[in-house]
Amino acid sequence: MSSESLSASSDEFFRIAEELVLLTKDEALIVAEAVKKTGQSPEQIALQKGFLTAAHVDIIETLLHPRDAVPGYEILDVLGQGGMGVVYQARQLNLNRIVALKTILLSRMSDKSASGRFEQEARTVGKLRHPNIIAAYDFGRHEGRLFLAMELVEGEDVDSLLRDEGRLDEATAWGIARQTAAGLAHANRLGVVHRDIKPANLLLVEPPDGFVLPPNIPMVKIADFGLAFLADDQQAHTRLTSDNAAVGSPHYMAPEQLTETDVDFRADIYALGATVYHMLAGRPPFGGLNLSQIIAQKLSGEMRKLSERCPEVSEATCHLVQRMLARNPDDRPSDYQSLLHEMDQLGSVIGRTSSLLPALPAAPVSESAGVVTDVVSLQDTHVMVASGRAADVPATDVLPAPSAPVRPDRRVWITSAAASFLLLMCFGLWWVSSHREIAPQPIPMRGSGSDFHLFFGTSTAGWRNNHGNWVAARDEEQANVLAGTNGEAIRPLPLKPQPDGTGAPFQFYRLTLEIDPHQADAVEVRFGAAAESAGSGPQYVLRLEESGMTLGERNGEGEELRVLAPPQPLKRGYHKRHTVRMECQPTGWFVTIDGQALPGLPRRPLPELHEFRLAVEQGPAWFSDIFIEELEPVDASSPQAHRHPDESRRLSRG
Repeated sequence: MSSESLSASSDEFFRIAEELVLLTKDEALIVAEAVKKTGQSPEQIALQKGFLTAAHVDIIETLLHPRDAVPGYEILDVLGQGGMGVVYQARQLNLNRIVALKTILLSRMSDKSASGRFEQEARTVGKLRHPNIIAAYDFGRHEGRLFLAMELVEGEDVDSLLRDEGRLDEATAWGIARQTAAGLAHANRLGVVHRDIKPANLLLVEPPDGFVLPPNIPMVKIADFGLAFLADDQQAHTRLTSDNAAVGSPHYMAPEQLTETDVDFRADIYALGATVYHMLAGRPPFGGLNLSQIIAQKLSGEMRKLSERCPEVSEATCHLVQRMLARNPDDRPSDYQSLLHEMDQLGSVIGRTSSLLPALPAAPVSESAGVVTDVVSLQDTHVMVASGRAADVPATDVLPAPSAPVRPDRRVWITSAAASFLLLMCFGLWWVSSHREIAPQPIPMRGSGSDFHLFFGTSTAGWRNNHGNWVAARDEEQANVLAGTNGEAIRPLPLKPQPDGTGAPFQFYRLTLEIDPHQADAVEVRFGAAAESAGSGPQYVLRLEESGMTLGERNGEGEELRVLAPPQPLKRGYHKRHTVRMECQPTGWFVTIDGQALPGLPRRPLPELHEFRLAVEQGPAWFSDIFIEELEPVDASSPQAHRHPDESRRLSRG
């Protein structure tokens, strides 16, 4: 191969690595210099220096040669990465259709017989034909790689919905659960057990034409069917399939999955019960516990009942959830038909429950609207009403429409809202009038090319634990996070290398991090402290809590927060992963959260501490994707002056 071809190939390698944020710009420069000196490929250098793992190199190589990885498919994009496999968006060439293509390297299987077992199970999964199950299209192996082509659906999963809404009303939760149970019932008839039912594996999509569901009840597609059999993730000790090992996600897996190798459909019923619990309570049954505590309580049968955590939930719902979560499989519903029947009996109860989302409508409705007027009289099928259409579907596939909810007194709500609005408006007017002259304005800035990751997912190196518990952990999706509980962690910012071998602080920079409040009452980011205060003097604070976000100032931890800007609601709700960006500019500090800009804060006349702090109150919170990028001012007339911060895709480096 000519030097020009090698150069072009290397350029593409670096482009993809940086686009996926697998290499920082500094790491890419180091690798490029080594390539020039040694003549080795950038892949070899990146592996030798520990900048990339073998899995990351495989992803880049696959995108470099999109038609070579799997015969008959063209790789288009990366959809996700797990401990063992990667899911790509791909085009099936012979049918010209877009699919989700999961690939798993045989070299990553500790159990050498796993590939044969998975092949047999994949063929079984391929027989599943149900509207609530993602369809499997194709399976095979090619040059040391297993692949499974699946239906690609657009939509969010239940876990994402819960991050947005916090928790769901009974009608919505059971509408989702019943469709899931219908899909699991179909799989069970073919002898297939999912073994990893959880909110993240339930995708919510728009139903196809002619498939009618109650308003505000999305269609469910069960994902990862059969893939749990092959979830031998060596980085996540709670998802293993070698002999005598557990399979599943710890918060949702049945107790028998911890002690037995042969489990049946009742393990899926347990996991579905834990998922319903999560949807109604806003957290799974054992949320906030570490793995050893979860295992101990599952095996002993200890669990805080749903009725204790959510007294407003109906007694009938609490009773069914408790039976689904029974320690002994024999105490759970004996089969799916019994479970579906019990869910149907809840219809008249959950329809009268106040909800965070609109409840299912009452039937009947006017026949003149072009819809069916009598649901109750149908014996063999349920006919659901939506958008002026009606369709007959099997009784196991949908939830019957319950009666209408009781409407609260709107006058009380209007009076309360009006009073709150007036108070907020008065506060806002006061703040604007008192800060009109001092609020700084941002100036155009651009990245200098120097950026550093401040948390790599596998350790807390570089962090100081002021107090509380701060550890490198995994969230419910097995992603690497910095988990903090009831305390404060300090992260000194890195120094920029200088020609004389010394280091100097960044003068201007952008700090980016992801915050998941999880179960914490409040989370704070503390920054911009005066250098001579060592954390005990004035410092700026971004505070997130259920009531919204507040920008303020505090003289050391434990002191009262002085509000500097009117509190604002979090547009995506508190229980959601939030992206926070804080820019230290010549004119001041500028904070955005989920793209929403907060008022600027002035720089202090004294030097500021080159660090930031994370604080958590009353419970665990998760932090991830923490990195810093040096900024430099640009000419306002330059096109770069108007460029938004990079929103490129990122794959976990952990």
